[in-house]
Amino acid sequence: MQGILRIFYKDLFEFLHSPRTIILILVLPVTLIIIIGGINIQNKQVKLLILHQSNAKKEELDKLRDMIGEFSNLMFTFREKVEVDPFVFLNKEHFDLVMIKKENNNIFYTAETDQDRLNRLSEMVDKIGQAIEEDNPLRLLKGSMNSYEFMPYYPTLSPRDMFAVPRVIAIFVCFLPFVLTSITIIRERDEKTLGLLIVSMSIHLYKLYVGKMLLPLFVGIFNLLIMILFAKTWLGLNVKSGFWDIILIHTLAISSSLFFGLIISCLVNSQLQALLSSAIYLICSFIFTGFLFPLEQSSIIIKYLSNLFPLTFSLEPMQCWMFKGTSLYYHLKEICFLLGQGLIYFFISILIFWKFRKEI
Repeated sequence: MQGILRIFYKDLFEFLHSPRTIILILVLPVTLIIIIGGINIQNKQVKLLILHQSNAKKEELDKLRDMIGEFSNLMFTFREKVEVDPFVFLNKEHFDLVMIKKENNNIFYTAETDQDRLNRLSEMVDKIGQAIEEDNPLRLLKGSMNSYEFMPYYPTLSPRDMFAVPRVIAIFVCFLPFVLTSITIIRERDEKTLGLLIVSMSIHLYKLYVGKMLLPLFVGIFNLLIMILFAKTWLGLNVKSGFWDIILIHTLAISSSLFFGLIISCLVNSQLQALLSSAIYLICSFIFTGFLFPLEQSSIIIKYLSNLFPLTFSLEPMQCWMFKGTSLYYHLKEICFLLGQGLIYFFISILIFWKFRKEI
């Protein structure tokens, strides 16, 4: 344990005595959070999911489909109602509205967080309700025709669409630990201090392996916490329930990035190659993880390549938690993928690091 801490203290000392590195790693993410919080992008099309009872008459559903189809900015889907929280459809399938068609009234659910868009969805619900009410011969609802409810999840009072904030947090949390670990071994080798470090401090290889992981791990978690703090204080995105769940998910993503970065650090021949690898990693994170383009619309090759990057599985949980307050239960699939990915990178890094000992 003492040898591991020596490695950590050495890296921490070098880190704190490099002002440019501190600015890059700590100040830049916060600055981007402040700037990106002002971006305003609106999507005018509304995705509506209509859940109906299994015994609903086909004629009634066809008439309802024709009536709602008259709304030009509404894309809707019909499904048979199941015993599942509507929030699952809002979260996992990205519907703007979920309408549950009941016997006496209709209930509309939404997880929208932008107040302006929330108001527009409320107006849309009113128009749908009025259209049903005016079409009296249908009698789709028993009792009062204007009996419907609008139920928002976790509404906020922000006038801006801050969709990019959780994306920036997620990519920085995955990228910065990768950068730090990708240069950690090759830097020591270029400076001819790796063998001296092991001999002078009597450090075994496994202690060197663990010690080189500690600083990037702490930097990643610290960045996550400080960016969430600024998102709350500066942009008004309140910390919701499931905070420790999202910390756990991103700790797994950080660990996977650490192992990946160590693999690169042992394979490259110079610090320049390590920095170029970090740049390639960042570009691939933009393209292959759903950060810029939805994976659902991508080719099968990109979908397979996306499994190589931790951001693929940490991006969605961050967005859903920050805007909708989801818990660990809704992201079990992503957690399993992160665990599997981390274990694979861990064993690969162990094998490469063990072979690398011959060059020390």
